[in-house]
Amino acid sequence: MKSPFAKNLISLRKKKGLSQEKLAELAGVSRGTIAYYESEKGKHHIENVQAIAKVLNVKIENLLDFNLHTMDTEDAPQIDSRTMKKIQLILSLSREKRYMIYTMAEALMTQEGKNQKIQQANS
Repeated sequence: MKSPFAKNLISLRKKKGLSQEKLAELAGVSRGTIAYYESEKGKHHIENVQAIAKVLNVKIENLLDFNLHTMDTEDAPQIDSRTMKKIQLILSLSREKRYMIYTMAEALMTQEGKNQKIQQANS
């Protein structure tokens, strides 16, 4: 099952009439990066996601987290200003420090997923 990010990326790219190659060119990434993100085979770097969101003319939080059917509504969920400030702070760090933060966040998410599976099994 594809993540909301992969689904949104595919849908928005097609809606804009862009090939993977053209989107990659406009965002300054490789076509392989776009294909990789659309296939949900691995991690996505926030700098790349930010560049893709800009080309697709959407907010980064919409591309990452939310279904397309909620993107144009007034009541669509938004990332609060405190969280956006934290994201901007992370983006200002060196590549090495950002990588450390991403690694920690992914480890926490993996652990959270395991905890949820255990709770579901015990229910």
